[in-house]
Amino acid sequence: MRGFSRSAETSSWRPVRTVKLRCHLRRVGTVKDTIHTTELDTAYLRGRQLLEKRKYAQALYVLHDYRDRNTAIALLSLGQDREALRILEALPATAISEYLRAIACSCKAEGRRHFLEACRRDERMEYRAALDPEIDELLKN
Repeated sequence: MRGFSRSAETSSWRPVRTVKLRCHLRRVGTVKDTIHTTELDTAYLRGRQLLEKRKYAQALYVLHDYRDRNTAIALLSLGQDREALRILEALPATAISEYLRAIACSCKAEGRRHFLEACRRDERMEYRAALDPEIDELLKN
């Protein structure tokens, strides 16, 4: 190896980054639009940072197309409960999604049902309720 010192020739240096390329052949006309990557989604991270800074309108602008839990939180914070509920109903039922559904529900009976389901899935949600005036209002009566 020309141009390398003797120590470099005998080192156990290995490449740090590798790339695997897999090809999966499918029927003609079948379209797959999902790409799996380890690259960070900087737009999504920016949207979450805006949520943490309570800049809900700006966060919604960034997160709108993701239609996930964070999008629903931005919508709830802006008072757009119905749109948030549509997003939450499309998500898998978890303690957190049920808790957010309870906040989004304007009907007390429906909201209370979602809150109880959230507590069934994760008992910490019961303690979290004391911090949210929307849930506190559901639990009165």
